[in-house]
Amino acid sequence: MSVLPSNISIFCNLEKLFLSNNQLTTLPFEISLLTNLKVLCLDNNQLTNFSLAITKMSQLRVLDLNNNKIDNIPNDISQLIHLQDLYLSHNNLSALPIHICKLGKLEVLQLANNQLKTLPWTLYRMKHLQERYLSSNQFSVFPWAISKLFNLTVLWINNNKLTEIPSTIGNLSNLHELACHYNVLSELPIAIGQLSELQTLALFNNQLTALPKEIKGLIKLKKLALQNNKLKTLPSQIVELTNLEKVNFR
Repeated sequence: MSVLPSNISIFCNLEKLFLSNNQLTTLPFEISLLTNLKVLCLDNNQLTNFSLAITKMSQLRVLDLNNNKIDNIPNDISQLIHLQDLYLSHNNLSALPIHICKLGKLEVLQLANNQLKTLPWTLYRMKHLQERYLSSNQFSVFPWAISKLFNLTVLWINNNKLTEIPSTIGNLSNLHELACHYNVLSELPIAIGQLSELQTLALFNNQLTALPKEIKGLIKLKKLALQNNKLKTLPSQIVELTNLEKVNFR
């Protein structure tokens, strides 16, 4: 399907609409009349713009726009005050609107495979955010706002251009998964040891020459991936990680 009929609006009680895997390039504005919609899936289409019609769907909980060609998100996205899951991976985004922080109930934000270099500082206000996917972008500096998202449980920032992880990573005490592989990290901050809830740590394909002894603080760590670095040995304290189930070193 390449065109969504404008009479879609007759389904005014619709709560879920799945339009994935089509050839849609635009949306009729009449779709904005589906004011009871809670789930809208438009992934794997050919959309180039984030339709303002979507911003009128004030009851939306889930919005999936993965795998399109969207290059801009309007500030009006802030009207989706009930949104919990937002999927924008595999688009052409180079920036996010500053008012995205008004999505106060957002828990999952997928932004992988875009062209992002920075994030708006206002993101620190998104206190309910739990999962953040930033893989395969253009980050060379760890975004400041991330270290203020104290409820994060999942952070993927692999396949970027990061040269360091700041000591403020230690603020993310609820983190369960941290993926930093395929960057250009040469060392880890001592504060990494403060991530006492961490279970998975992916650091392969970096430039690490050593690990800090404070890694012993990762008492719940189960999976540690370190292959393709410049490590010659591991700190003796690693034997204190008694929950480890899998270590990839070489």
